[in-house]
Amino acid sequence: MDADRRLTDTEADMALRDLFRANGHVEAPAGLDARILQRIAVAPKPALKPEAELLPKWVWWMLSAGLVCLTVFLLAKSSGSEPSVLSGYLQSIPSFSFAGVFSSPWLWMGCGSLALLLGLDVALERRRVTGAAVR
Repeated sequence: MDADRRLTDTEADMALRDLFRANGHVEAPAGLDARILQRIAVAPKPALKPEAELLPKWVWWMLSAGLVCLTVFLLAKSSGSEPSVLSGYLQSIPSFSFAGVFSSPWLWMGCGSLALLLGLDVALERRRVTGAAVR
């Protein structure tokens, strides 16, 4: 209606209202809604296409393997009574015992909750993308 964008918002609104007033009240033909719904019912539904992952699966597997290796290395080098391996490289970080950190029930409950929520998120997302979710 205003392809050149010369009208202000108020002027464009008034022009649209005048157009509706000039044409009067128009009703749709009888049965139009049923025909539209019938056409929609037989139309093919587009397939859901999941978006591409930000990081490929092999990157996640490599990161997981690296984290496991780092944890095993740090646990093997820490006896619990001596400073950690990292304190030699990073002088500003105070030394601590890994045995005390991993014995905390709060850490294990937090990790368990995180794993449970991540697993639930993956399961629900997989159900949603494959279309098996209840509609």
